[in-house]
Amino acid sequence: MTEAGVPEGFATVLAAADVGIARGELTTDSGDLSRLIGRPTTSLAEAVRRGLAALAHAG
Repeated sequence: MTEAGVPEGFATVLAAADVGIARGELTTDSGDLSRLIGRPTTSLAEAVRRGLAALAHAG
């Protein structure tokens, strides 16, 4: 990342976050997000499916 121009400190933070994500450190089944937004959450797969369907109908 530093070779692409990302400052070294920020590249370190990004790399550490990536390692944490790979370890599952951001995974939770607490339901907190649903309570905060007042509705069930949507999976990434479902959000992409809906977005692609919207694009298909827009054209």
